[in-house]
Amino acid sequence: MKINAYKFIGGYNGAKEGYEIPAGTDIFLSIYNLHRSPYFWDSPNEFEPERFTVPKKDENIEGWAGFDPDRSPGAMYPNEIIADFAFLPFGGGPRKCVGDQFALLESTVALALLLQKFDVELRGSPDEVEMVTGATIHTKNGLWCRLRKRT
Repeated sequence: MKINAYKFIGGYNGAKEGYEIPAGTDIFLSIYNLHRSPYFWDSPNEFEPERFTVPKKDENIEGWAGFDPDRSPGAMYPNEIIADFAFLPFGGGPRKCVGDQFALLESTVALALLLQKFDVELRGSPDEVEMVTGATIHTKNGLWCRLRKRT
């Protein structure tokens, strides 16, 4: 899978002084790149779900409280609160997706029911999957899989 990461236009590097954002400016944050940032995550492009079970803090990232599973407000899945907004699967703050918990539970149940009855195999190599970025991120030509009924 190919990933294109871009720096801020104008070379903004996080400095507190000398960079003003005019009122009314639209800001688009690439969640895809945030979730794959080596500043916040070790081996960000590797599938390591256990990363969400242990705290992580980097003193070199000023103002970031780090990732701490103990900050969870009781959610079943990692969210923006335990990651201090370095993980935003459904956004964060007052405009966060109101259906996040329902979506996660529904997808978990649907996936569990599918995997009870079928073995799933990706057709082709994962390296051949092309991603398209915009307001959302998705595969360019779909994610073709082969399903085999379990016996």
